[in-house]
Amino acid sequence: MKLYHGSIIENEKSICGNGLSPQKGNFVQDMYNDNCPDLVFFCDEDHLSKAFSSICYAIYRKLNLKSVYRVTADQVREHGVLFVVENDNFSFRASSESREAHYPSVERNDYYTDKNVKVIKTIKNDELMQLAAKHAPILFEKKAESKGGFGGL
Repeated sequence: MKLYHGSIIENEKSICGNGLSPQKGNFVQDMYNDNCPDLVFFCDEDHLSKAFSSICYAIYRKLNLKSVYRVTADQVREHGVLFVVENDNFSFRASSESREAHYPSVERNDYYTDKNVKVIKTIKNDELMQLAAKHAPILFEKKAESKGGFGGL
């Protein structure tokens, strides 16, 4: 089974060369403080909207936008990237499991590991947007002026 990790294009060269390294990314630091171990997170195709949320959050931080809701589909096309890996018996939190059974930063339907992971494929530009249309259609919805772009986080 293939798993997905969302990021921004600036990380592509390093990640493709060195793999995805466990760390506390901006989202984990911002949402869960620092009392979480260094991990790498993934989602399966059924929960690909989680990877698009990660991409949008990274773009929001990169472009210093006022809100993550201001990220647009064009910005996702320009700055976003999905990294594809093979499931290597990663830990998994099922939607029925309590948070106490995992680290605080592990959300429902997350795959995660504390090991470096080799990337087998990158998805970006038009191919990325085809997946977004299927798995994160909110990127394409017309937003009220007060919200701007992406509204589904």
